[in-house]
Amino acid sequence: MRIVAPSYRDRVTIVGKTGSGKTTLAQQLLQPRPHVVVYDAKGLLQWPGYTRFDKLDDCIYAKSNVTPKIIYAPRHSELINFDVINRFFQWLYLRENTTVYVDEVYSVCHRGEIPTFYHALLTRGRELNLSTFSSTQRPKQIPAVVLSESEHYYVFQLMLPQDRQRIREMLPVTDEQLRGLRGHQFFYATADGAMMGPATLQV
Repeated sequence: MRIVAPSYRDRVTIVGKTGSGKTTLAQQLLQPRPHVVVYDAKGLLQWPGYTRFDKLDDCIYAKSNVTPKIIYAPRHSELINFDVINRFFQWLYLRENTTVYVDEVYSVCHRGEIPTFYHALLTRGRELNLSTFSSTQRPKQIPAVVLSESEHYYVFQLMLPQDRQRIREMLPVTDEQLRGLRGHQFFYATADGAMMGPATLQV
């Protein structure tokens, strides 16, 4: 199956249960990009070539030509502070020319809403050469704008029927097809309705 790689201004959504391959696929898609910032709420990512920070100010003051690839794994006080989370996305919005990867969307949600500047990245980031990758294991729980603004979708196995229903509302795929995914298999779809797969993630 031939998958068109997202352009440097495209938006991407990756969904699937824990362990299905979302993070591995994201790492592969992001690997050739020169400037990447990852929001790692779980604090588990250890990607070669990335500099890790647990304080937002350290991210902001890092020179992009010295640290072009950053993982921000916020300490607890920042993880639970919605103003800090919004400031993180504001920094990226002003930084421009960057690919942003949110490892779990609902980790940055507050009362069902995403931060103002995350929304701005999704809706107005293309003109600033900003590309946003959003990943989640619970598509039913994330705001619709994350899904509706994407040009590319990678759909791994989803266990809960309400999550599969949310994807079926967006993409031309049946519940039977989604339930049939195994291991690291996924469907690939584009916003114009093209649907391909299943394919197996190479790890």
